[in-house]
Amino acid sequence: MRIKIQGGVEIRLQGKPNQEVDETVAVRSIALLGEDYPGLRPIINVAAGQRVRAGERLFTDRRRPGLVYTAPVAGTVRAIAHGRRRSLDSIVIDVEGDEAVEFERPAQPDRMTVQSLLMASGGWQALRTRPFGRIADAAAVPDAVFVTAIDTAPLAGDPAPVIRRFETWFRLGAGALRHLTDGSVYVCQAADASLPDVEGTTTVRFSGRHPAGLPSTHIHHIHPVGEGRMVWHIGYQDVIAIGCLLDTGRIWTRRVIALTGPGTHNPRLALAPPGANLRDLFGNGLTGPAVQLLSGSPLGGAAEHFLRRYDVQAAAIPHQPPPRRSLLSRYLRPPDDERAPPPLIPNAVHERAAPCAILPAPFLRAISTGDAETAAKLGALELVEEDLALLNYVDGSGTDYGALLRATLDELEDRL
Repeated sequence: MRIKIQGGVEIRLQGKPNQEVDETVAVRSIALLGEDYPGLRPIINVAAGQRVRAGERLFTDRRRPGLVYTAPVAGTVRAIAHGRRRSLDSIVIDVEGDEAVEFERPAQPDRMTVQSLLMASGGWQALRTRPFGRIADAAAVPDAVFVTAIDTAPLAGDPAPVIRRFETWFRLGAGALRHLTDGSVYVCQAADASLPDVEGTTTVRFSGRHPAGLPSTHIHHIHPVGEGRMVWHIGYQDVIAIGCLLDTGRIWTRRVIALTGPGTHNPRLALAPPGANLRDLFGNGLTGPAVQLLSGSPLGGAAEHFLRRYDVQAAAIPHQPPPRRSLLSRYLRPPDDERAPPPLIPNAVHERAAPCAILPAPFLRAISTGDAETAAKLGALELVEEDLALLNYVDGSGTDYGALLRATLDELEDRL
């Protein structure tokens, strides 16, 4: 199956990575970030100064006690930081050694054994849902599973060479996903990619500009979600990680990270641990001290000290002064509510940047005014924050439409 995405926006930036993988990057610390897991109520099982193995339990969730969060590397817990109301801010681990927990591998994988292995090893968090973009519920059975093996974000690395390098693990991981659904497993890839065909899965080739590589785009064209319909999706490197776990009994303690952006002398791919310290990743390759490091792409990345759970790209961007607000924008913004988004003036660029089948003007008005019911009718249930990053980029108003969408999705989820 081939699908060509119309519209979209091509963002041209300096700093596209060399596709050869650098295996010499030395990462001294990693972190698990609480913001990667919204709604988490952690029960911490380790203490600062404690030595941990890769795959060892760090904490669980009070609301979902069977869901285990494990150390992605071996090392020593340096710090545990809490946020408001004892929420988890971060757990920082100093990387040292290669000790790892040995998990029992199923001789004949089925839904129960694959699910139990992923829950115990910390791999289950790789599976996320549409609608709402939450970690999958182990008690549910999705209508389909989508593997995202394409990346059209600005300066992103090419998934194809990574998948070919770890082809055996990718095949094992993708094959295991068949046990988690009664429907199809779709492997979504670029139209010109030469990836291995996995028995029992369906290959779908996408072409076009960004957002052609986003899971929501694939889901909309193949298996739209909404009331009573639910699918899961997973990134290609997490599929490789599942294959590693099934093959070796150990978690995969590496990821291939694209180090990109105009703020680095040496944009490249690097083999590094999940949650790596961004300063360690870029090392001495930055163009100067006035550089901001983002976890994610320049389009939708967040300023962080460590790589976020689902990111396989980091960007170095020279600092820029914040835009000055014009007298007109100050006049248009209601004086009694500085947080209210400015009036939306739709144009052709909004149409190209909008997610598939979304009418940008009425949709953005709905989420801006808190009209969750209208937003749902206009397609909100198919989307998450990353799907509105292009609109944030082209809009220029400074409004964070992703945050407005999340507030809308939370309201719709609470109604269930």
